[in-house]
Amino acid sequence: MYAAALGAERDLYALDLAGPVAFAFGNEGAGLSPALLRESRPFSIPMAGAVESLNVAAAAAVCLFERLRQVRRAEVPS
Repeated sequence: MYAAALGAERDLYALDLAGPVAFAFGNEGAGLSPALLRESRPFSIPMAGAVESLNVAAAAAVCLFERLRQVRRAEVPS
């Protein structure tokens, strides 16, 4: 399970999302619980400029699109 978390060392585009995956997203104010973060693999979504954060729906859409992109890329024969 991957958990979206501001300031995480890993970013979304470095993750291998081609296999089974689950995402966890917290609310925009409090984020995820410390217990859930300990049991998951935290990641951040790279953002340009002075953007502080994305709302949870936008963050989920970006993550789901990246997973689909990776799955489709893995299905294309070399």
